[in-house]
Amino acid sequence: MKWKYFLSFLILILGFKEINNKLGCIGVVGFILIVGIIIYFQLMYLKSELEKWVCQSYFKDGSILKKICLSKIFYKIFAFIFSFVCSFSLLSFIYLADKYSLIFVFVDGLIVYSLYHLLFKSVKNHLQDNLQRVFTEIGINFANIFIFVLVIAFTTYYTKIDIAPDFNVIATYAHDHIFHTCKYFKWYLRTSAIFKYSIDSILNLQFINYEIRMYLYLFFVVTSISLLPAIALSFFYKFFVRISNEKEK
Repeated sequence: MKWKYFLSFLILILGFKEINNKLGCIGVVGFILIVGIIIYFQLMYLKSELEKWVCQSYFKDGSILKKICLSKIFYKIFAFIFSFVCSFSLLSFIYLADKYSLIFVFVDGLIVYSLYHLLFKSVKNHLQDNLQRVFTEIGINFANIFIFVLVIAFTTYYTKIDIAPDFNVIATYAHDHIFHTCKYFKWYLRTSAIFKYSIDSILNLQFINYEIRMYLYLFFVVTSISLLPAIALSFFYKFFVRISNEKEK
């Protein structure tokens, strides 16, 4: 693995509880800005590759459709907003995640790195260069999201807390266990934690059959897993794979 790729792991360390908590709101804003900008650049790279494949191949020169396809204004606005939403979601995920999920955040870097080279090489002899890059970009996203959901669902089940289905109990637990020196981020984290612990409490609904409770719990666990952290990790790591490959050429 090329050494520049390890920069991605160093940046993610800023999102961990101890370091980020000491930095307060500056740490929160700093992480969101750094990761958000990286995701934005990777989204713009994907846009440039799509232009080469879709815009040049399917639309005639001078046509309205080609002008729309090549337009960057709306895409830039979308990419800018989406990048920072993903970055914020990733930071929140890191802060609320259990230790096994945090380990996965770093392992996922190795997964994306391996998938990138595996997909890129596997389609090299079958697709044109532009389509090869687009296929690799999109393929990694779908594969990584699928892996992310499976891993997080698994770790969430085995690290669930035994808590009563009582809002006051859940709110108190969140208040006593979720801290951050940035009060605004702390409020958001506690609200998210209340929702998470409420799902855990489903297993203690004694008036419902255990099998039904389990099905409900698993349903809400899977459907409550945000895909934004998975998307953020995919674009974040792919950016460093790409620049490390370019720099080492």
